[in-house]
Amino acid sequence: RCILSAVTASDRARYDADLRDLDIIVSQLRLTAGTVGAVFIYETENGDFKVSLRSNDPKLDVAAVAAAFGGGGHAAAAGYTTKPPLAAARMQAVEAMQSAFGRMDRSL
Repeated sequence: RCILSAVTASDRARYDADLRDLDIIVSQLRLTAGTVGAVFIYETENGDFKVSLRSNDPKLDVAAVAAAFGGGGHAAAAGYTTKPPLAAARMQAVEAMQSAFGRMDRSL
């Protein structure tokens, strides 16, 4: 139900991509068949990680997920910034989305 992808600064360098090239990726992830939530994490120029969240279900409020980490947005599209390493950023996002899915499931 949830898809996650990540891009590091070295990935961007390898493919000669800049941060603007990444803007559409989370929206594309959201289009994956059967996906309710999407997470895209990318390394910024200063080494932090930007976490972009998307929801295809009004019961999955990604703004609440982002707000828990000082971010913002709205129920269907939100984001926040976190510190390295990538593995910790990924785990943080996965655990937060699991909690959000649990809240969503309990509301049914």
